[in-house]
Amino acid sequence: VKVVSNGSSSTNVPGEDVTEVAAMPDSGIDSAADLVGKTVAVNALNNFADVTIRNSIEEAGGDPQDVNFVEMPYPNMPAALERGDVDAAWTTEPFRTQILEAGGEIVASPMTDLTENFDSAFYFTSEQTLQENPELVERFTRALEKSFAFAMENEDEVRTIIQDYAKITPELAETVEMSKWYPEVNMDGLQKLGTAAQKYGVLENEPDYDALIAK
Repeated sequence: VKVVSNGSSSTNVPGEDVTEVAAMPDSGIDSAADLVGKTVAVNALNNFADVTIRNSIEEAGGDPQDVNFVEMPYPNMPAALERGDVDAAWTTEPFRTQILEAGGEIVASPMTDLTENFDSAFYFTSEQTLQENPELVERFTRALEKSFAFAMENEDEVRTIIQDYAKITPELAETVEMSKWYPEVNMDGLQKLGTAAQKYGVLENEPDYDALIAK
């Protein structure tokens, strides 16, 4: 498969990003350095969650290997934090805001720590589709560019639209953090992620970035 477009990017604002690490006030966790020796819920193991969290821990002066990750669906994380099943959670919207409304706090912003404009989602297609139907791919990417431009310029309308897609209340839709949308892939950020993934043992070798991105 090949990447044909970026999907969404970080806000670049620590403590106000779409996906961050949250903890309850009585957890003893105030920053990434405090995650050492703790149990952190992530939505999937061996992906950019644990890679970027380890990077944040190391940047804060802690041992990036001394953290325990447990896999958990995003919707289960707010209750798990309140019960004390985990010490912290890698959470995304709207669950991030739900945790904050329940008294939780943001303790780390790993995507922003790693790079500016961290790309957290991509659109892919198969090599067969690229070769056999390039016009379809071109129309798709043009449509994405238009939708991204609309979203960046019309935040209020986006907040209305996501109420249906995310099945959330108007009140919650008004308070969640919003991604940034850029069609271009942030190659510098992608390379930083690949280097970190290799450093922390998620990848054996540095990725072939040119082979990953459609030309």
